Amino acid sequence: MRLLLMSIVVLGIGVGVSLWIGQDQGFLLLVWNGWRLEVSNLVVVVALLISFYLLLLRLMAWLAGRKLRLAQQSLGSGLIELAQGRWRKAEKKLLNRVGHSQAPLLNYLGAARAAQMAGDDQSRDRYLADALRLESTADKSSQIAVGLLRAESLHESGFSDQALQVLLSLQKLQPRHLHVLTLLQKIYTELDDWQGLLALVPQLRRSKLLTKEQSQQVSTKCRLELLQSASDIQDAWRQMPKKFTADARFLVYYLRILIEDGQNERAIKLLTRRLNKGLDQELLDLFGQIESGDLEARFVLIKKWLDKNPQQPGLLLAAGRLASKTGQREIAIGYYESLVETEPSALACSELAQLCIEQQNQGSAVKWLQQGLDLAVG
Repeated sequence: MRLLLMSIVVLGIGVGVSLWIGQDQGFLLLVWNGWRLEVSNLVVVVALLISFYLLLLRLMAWLAGRKLRLAQQSLGSGLIELAQGRWRKAEKKLLNRVGHSQAPLLNYLGAARAAQMAGDDQSRDRYLADALRLESTADKSSQIAVGLLRAESLHESGFSDQALQVLLSLQKLQPRHLHVLTLLQKIYTELDDWQGLLALVPQLRRSKLLTKEQSQQVSTKCRLELLQSASDIQDAWRQMPKKFTADARFLVYYLRILIEDGQNERAIKLLTRRLNKGLDQELLDLFGQIESGDLEARFVLIKKWLDKNPQQPGLLLAAGRLASKTGQREIAIGYYESLVETEPSALACSELAQLCIEQQNQGSAVKWLQQGLDLAVG
């Protein structure tokens, strides 16, 4: 705009001078070393005007270049101050000459970061708003940079839900952006959004942010949390993928929820079906713990399994518990003693000592308590 105005002024002067010269035709005589040159006054004026115009263009280009260089220097020094943790100096230098910067988005993002680190949320939000005004014309990477800073600011201010929405919009722009995925995983976990985190796991694995083992651990955690928080536990179990329902850890988790909910009979039936297919230590432990139901029938079933596996520690523990629950304390003590001989443990010694106390056998109780204590600390 300024260049256009100056061009109009120069043109106006040229026209005025031309009209004036047109009334009084004259010439300019140049003599040098025997040479003579006569030039019309009009030609001289036009040549001078053109020279002035070119000089003006050169001057303006120099001034523009100087402003650009100064803006680049301010940006560079501001980023250095930011890296060194001098927040206020960084903020001031980054905003200095921002109007002449080739990358104003970078200036505003840096200033917003500096303000955030200095605890000035109001200034941070103002700089982010300035950056957002530039975002509509920015490329994808610039939009992601603005969005990430917004998400981090919201998260640090306690607005995790809003930060999550920003991150989800960024994920649509660039699905495999590592920092976006990392923040999503963190916020999903903080919000206990296990469904969202579960859906994110494949992308985390493909982006190599999780190893195969870690992805399995995260998936397992999500599935367990979803199972525990389900409003309809049985429906949630039916919808669980087969590889998880076949996992004893998931089954134990599900059965414990059923027991806590008072659905002991359902838990016992499911336990019996699974144990008939194959014995499992955790399932046997639970099988012997359940208080209600047909205890005698379960004890008969345990003895049947023991005939085929007489030294199986889980069976011996379950047999001892069920014998005790059915009032057969002497038989229960025999199972516990066999268990301690086969696989000594503080738990077995403790439960055996309790049975001895109930049988008024104080000497044996002290013996087993001492052995359990040795196992626990040793």
